[in-house]
Order: sequence, then C-alpha cells, then structure tokens
Amino acid sequence: MRRLPIAICLLLGASPSAHADTAVILGAGNVGGWTTSGYVANPNAAAETLTVATVPFPPTSVTGTGLRPVEVPPLGSAELTPFLTQEFTTYYVSQFEASPSAFPIVHASFQTTSTPVRSVDIPVVLVSRLIAANISTLTFGGIVVEKGAICVPPGVWYAPHSTLVLGNIQRTDDIPGEDLQVQLELFDSAGDLVASAPLTVPYGETALIGDVVQYVGEILPLGAGGGGCPAPVQQQLRVRRFGGSALMWGIVYTTATDGSVTASAGVNLSP
Repeated sequence: MRRLPIAICLLLGASPSAHADTAVILGAGNVGGWTTSGYVANPNAAAETLTVATVPFPPTSVTGTGLRPVEVPPLGSAELTPFLTQEFTTYYVSQFEASPSAFPIVHASFQTTSTPVRSVDIPVVLVSRLIAANISTLTFGGIVVEKGAICVPPGVWYAPHSTLVLGNIQRTDDIPGEDLQVQLELFDSAGDLVASAPLTVPYGETALIGDVVQYVGEILPLGAGGGGCPAPVQQQLRVRRFGGSALMWGIVYTTATDGSVTASAGVNLSP
C-alpha cells in the first residue's frame, strides 16, 4: 500500500437520538508511521455506557464478547486510545442503551510517530444518518496528482496527492449486509471525464487507496506554479454506487507540498 500521509481528528457534536446509535470512525488504528488516540465526552446529565470495536453493537450483544464497555460518567469523559491502536480499519463507538438525549462527543486523532508531527481532522458520521441518507454518490473536490514533471523546492517537501478511504459500513438495522460496488470517476476542471475504474469493497471492510489518481489510471498534467515549479492540478473525484443498499462512507485526505493534510467527506451529513 502507498503511504497514508494523514492524521485523523474526529469530532462529532452531540445530536438528538431516539434510539441507541453508533458513531463511525472511518480508517483509524495504526498504519505506517501513524497512530491513533482519542477520547469520548458525555454531554448528558446521566451516565453513558459505550462500546468501541470493529463492529457496531446493539444493546444486547456485549455479553460474551470479551469486550470491556466504556463507562462515561455524567458530563464526564473517557479515553478511547486503548481501543484504537490495532490494525487500520473502521471502528464503531456504540451506545449501550438509548436513554441519553444526546450522542456523546467522539474525538480521535491520527498523528505521526516522528517529528514534525502532522495531523488532520476527519468528518465522523452516525450510522443512523447513513441509513437515512442511503448515499449513492460521493463527490470530492481538490483531488491532486502525485506523479509528474515536478521540481523539488529547498527544505522539507512532500509529493502532492490525494488518498481515498472508502468504507462499506456495517448496518445496525434488519437489512442484510452486502458488498459495495462502486465506480471511481475522475473529472477535469471543465467537467470532462478523464478516467474511471471499478472498485468492490466487501461488507464491513475499509478500502485504502494511497494515490487515488494513480489507481484510477490517469496521470494529469501539472499547472503553472510559482518559482518555476509546476503547481498540482486539482480535479474532482466521484464515487458512484452500483445499485444495492450498502452503506457507503468515504473520506479523501489531500497532502500539500508543505506536508499539511486536509480531509473532505463526499457528502455533508452535518446536523
């Protein structure tokens, strides 16, 4: 796998929830020189019991799993770090019961283990919102190319590129899970399709594509930049689901030449 130059910071504000819900932390854990830490904060005046695992848990499924629930006191907080240090995958923060009026604030960060430390915020989503939205298309702007006739300026420099993390999210309703079949489509600034490629993500799995432009198969020309160095061309990526009811959620992380990383969700599911 190509490098994943990202740090993940997950911030999910509290929102009303009539039933026990689950927050999706897409693409956390350890990968390359990156590690994850985090915490959860309880905005409610009543205690909250949560589970953090690679699967979402309904209230009756914790017994016998060997997993330790996370107890969060009223208006208190608890560490998530011990649960987020395994392999790179999608993690689920699930309510144990539906009595609290607001979903907890989930925060996690993916940072480098070496200096300089880099990090980036990531959008987090509730499974209930994914089920309600039934997303069939994700659209990402600002996709940049990694390869090309570029010149390296003095000092620390990073190859500009965009990384796609795409998850086939595990369901918490009665609909059976299924593989996620998508088409990745790359468009230039004029809106013309320049390349496309199919991708299948098995149910419950998370796909990591270090350079999505190379994966799709298009090497785009670089634009004019300052100091005689070409500037990365920014394009649009569309992830289109082929039928079915798989829950799709994706994030694109784009690295600039100075090493800074930005994150973008393909659809806005904010409250």
